[in-house]
Amino acid sequence: MAPVSSGVEDELSATGSVHLVIPALPLQQALDMFGARTGWSGLYLSSTTNNLWSTPLSGWYTPSQALRILLLGTGLRAHFTAANAFVLEQSDFDGAATDTRVLGYDAVLQRGIRDAFCGDPFLAVRDFRAAIRLYVNTQGRIHRVDLLDTTGDARRDQAIVAALRGTHLAEVPADTQRPFFILLLPQSGSLDGCQSE
Repeated sequence: MAPVSSGVEDELSATGSVHLVIPALPLQQALDMFGARTGWSGLYLSSTTNNLWSTPLSGWYTPSQALRILLLGTGLRAHFTAANAFVLEQSDFDGAATDTRVLGYDAVLQRGIRDAFCGDPFLAVRDFRAAIRLYVNTQGRIHRVDLLDTTGDARRDQAIVAALRGTHLAEVPADTQRPFFILLLPQSGSLDGCQSE
């Protein structure tokens, strides 16, 4: 797993834009520079960026615009998991028009994951970082869970997969063939919404 460097954030303009000058570089190096300048964080397998080069940037961009341009021609797209966090995925789907039903389903996933983790004291205290790819079937159950990298604890890795696999969600997604990507970030204390016994 290669996390994008999260160096000191560059001062953003009032419009949320940042001045970036990133020449055409090996994609990993370009993403490192992007992360250092914007404070945005990404998770992906190191092999994902092998032999790929970025599209150059020179000017003022919002971070999301800059990231889209960097990835042009790579066959990759960014899936945003938080305001300033993303995972990289293959562009197997048409990114020209985003289905609002897919975006709205993120809240359903978040509730389902929270409830699944709240049921396991080992996971309810989330002091770990993890990127997860999962699939939901036509019955609204999570039927496949892939950790994109280890959390650093094999027992926790197994617990995450066991907790999520088979979880029944409140709704069925519009496209059950599409994978969903979730980036879990550390937080202090127990997960928000977990009821203490």
